[in-house]
Amino acid sequence: MAIAQNNLLEWGSLWVGSWSIQGAIAGDGGKILVANGSHTIRWGSDQTFLIADCIMPVFDSSTGLSMRWTAVFDSATGTIKQTSVDSDGTTEVAFISKDANGLWGWQQTRSFPNGATETNVSTFTISNGGKTVTQNVTNRVLQGATQPLAGYTSATGASPSLGDVCYVLTKTA
Repeated sequence: MAIAQNNLLEWGSLWVGSWSIQGAIAGDGGKILVANGSHTIRWGSDQTFLIADCIMPVFDSSTGLSMRWTAVFDSATGTIKQTSVDSDGTTEVAFISKDANGLWGWQQTRSFPNGATETNVSTFTISNGGKTVTQNVTNRVLQGATQPLAGYTSATGASPSLGDVCYVLTKTA
């Protein structure tokens, strides 16, 4: 249990602060869509949980998507459990851990307001002395169908479908 709680402290020490986010996803006709957002992350009481307020990059849409998440040590799984609620009603649960090589990753389940469910995997590459984090979201499966799925429209009406996404987060404060 101490190792997992130390993982929460390590994860938190990496993330506490303000971050800019730039995301990229493949668009129609070979285009790459780029969007920007931000995270502000802080410790909760006695460094037992993290809380974040985010403006997520939204691709091919002029409306921003806000999100609030919390992360705690989950004794049932021995991982860090991050739960979020998005402004469009989407909820997310991610289980975050380090692999045998010390690399961070998660397994996430997203539940959309229209009843659809997506699972995905993320890996996190930390560089620049912890001031840059590259998050790759892959292995996206929506309602049992591997993504991207032609013709799927997100709950907000934004396109493209749920393809692999790369986010680069840069610590600003």
